Amino acid sequence: MTDDRFIIEHHPDELEYLLIDQEAEGGPAAIGEVTYISRDYGSAAPIRRILVHTGVREAYEGQGLASKLVRFVLDDSIAAGVTSVPVCPYIVSWVEKHPEYAEYTVAATADDKKAISEQ
Repeated sequence: MTDDRFIIEHHPDELEYLLIDQEAEGGPAAIGEVTYISRDYGSAAPIRRILVHTGVREAYEGQGLASKLVRFVLDDSIAAGVTSVPVCPYIVSWVEKHPEYAEYTVAATADDKKAISEQ
């Protein structure tokens, strides 16, 4: 993100991206997140990042921050050569409004849905 107030951090060990408000009362604080499940179905297919949840704290809603967060996550996934699988309704809707990302996302398969149910 270009705005110094808000930064996005990827925490792959926790399978999440965090949106941080650098100027939050009391110091930097996570105010939004995208969580995902990572699946590798073998060498014939790219790793899949199943995007299951997006959220921004209520006090920060209506500022376009969730959109910036989703754009960052998808751009980061594209750069990493990872296939994005939007399951979160917000991300599904976001991709529909941003067709330039459609070629980088795929619908959830039965295996993806099984991975979600096992969480």
